[in-house]
Amino acid sequence: MKKMINLAVVAVLAASAGAAFADQGNVQVFDMGEFKLHVYNSMDAMYDASYIIESKTGLVTMEEPLFKVNVKEFNDYLAKLNKKVVTRVADFHLGGTFDKPITMASGMGAFVKGPVYDGMMKSFAQSFGDKIVSIPTGKVSEVAFNAPQNWAGVVYTFTKGSATDFPAANIIIGGKVYYTHWAPMKMHGNHLQLGSRAA
Repeated sequence: MKKMINLAVVAVLAASAGAAFADQGNVQVFDMGEFKLHVYNSMDAMYDASYIIESKTGLVTMEEPLFKVNVKEFNDYLAKLNKKVVTRVADFHLGGTFDKPITMASGMGAFVKGPVYDGMMKSFAQSFGDKIVSIPTGKVSEVAFNAPQNWAGVVYTFTKGSATDFPAANIIIGGKVYYTHWAPMKMHGNHLQLGSRAA
């Protein structure tokens, strides 16, 4: 069986290592052979993490930060990699993509415009004020579940996530990394998250 990194677990472990919220995040880099995985731990109020998948030919970002200070830090780091961003994946977190095109799982584009997601974003705006970015306005492209996508030489497969996340996806990256929005812990645990051969 191939060894896989579970991104949700990586993000939770890194976040729990910090005793308090920090003014800035940190980056962990994992060499996966044909690509590198950069995990940006925001250390923001929600302990969100963002990701950069770097191949020889380009970059893919996932779940870009929501807080302005983290958006700047993430983008500064991204610029230092000096490669073209091929696509920006917003699985559940729209983040600070501004007017740049984003890619989502099938059905997620409509969901983020609906009352549940809109209500969540309005709640964040009330709680955090101008510390967070505004809702992105870039063009949304959707990918079908179980239809592999090849971006910059790395294959991404979107599978249906847990029912509480739908229509957000679990994403298998290059056959070596498994991304799920909810960390498999008591607060958001779901026994189906790692309950299949594909997972």
